[in-house]
Amino acid sequence: MRKIIFILPLIFMSCVKRDITSVIVQYNMSSEINLFEGSYIVHDMNKNDIFYDFPISENEINEVKKTHSNQNISNYEKELLVVDDKPLIMPTSDIKYIINFSNGNKQVFIIRTDFRKNPLDEEKYKSLKVFINEINSIIKSK
Repeated sequence: MRKIIFILPLIFMSCVKRDITSVIVQYNMSSEINLFEGSYIVHDMNKNDIFYDFPISENEINEVKKTHSNQNISNYEKELLVVDDKPLIMPTSDIKYIINFSNGNKQVFIIRTDFRKNPLDEEKYKSLKVFINEINSIIKSK
C-alpha cells in the first residue's frame, strides 16, 4: 500500500500535459512579437523601443496550441536551426520562434533564409511549417 502512495504522484505528474504559455517571434533582433500578450516591440538603435499592442483572442491562442499538438512539434529538438541545404546568398535573415511551456521548458526554432527559398519547404520540416504558418497568419491578420 505504501508503494502505491509513492507511485501515484509520479504517475499523476507524468500525465499532466505541458501547456504553451507564450510564443515569441524575434526578427533579426530588430523587432519582437509576443503573440499571447498581443505586443509588438520595435528595437531602434538610436531611440527608445517602440511598443504596439494588438488584440489577440482566446480562440487564436487555442488554435496555436492545437496546431502545436496536432503537428507533434514537441518531437522536434529543444533548439533547432533550420537552414536551406544550398549555400546562402547574403543578406540572410533569421527569424527566431521561442515557445515557452508551463513546466518551464522551451523550444526555440531559428529559421535562416536568404529569401530565395523557404528552408521549411523540405519534407522533414513539413509539420513545423504548418505550425509556423499558423503563427504567421495570426500575426499578418493584425
